[in-house]
Amino acid sequence: MKPYQSVEEAIDTWPTTATSLGIRITSDEWDVYAPYGLDDLFNKVVRPNKRQITKEIYDKKVSRWKAQWNDLRIEPW
Repeated sequence: MKPYQSVEEAIDTWPTTATSLGIRITSDEWDVYAPYGLDDLFNKVVRPNKRQITKEIYDKKVSRWKAQWNDLRIEPW
């Protein structure tokens, strides 16, 4: 895997759309980077971001998350 050129480039590949989120705080404002939006996060939807992970990695993550938060809506791979 080649090194990322920016934090945003790395966030673009995170395993789910809801977790693909970064916040940078500058002197008096918050800069939110959410390439897939915030709807999945606020609606508890887990949707795969297939840019880098495999189905096996996704299934393992959602299995663990579902055990902690049983009201998640899990989208299939």
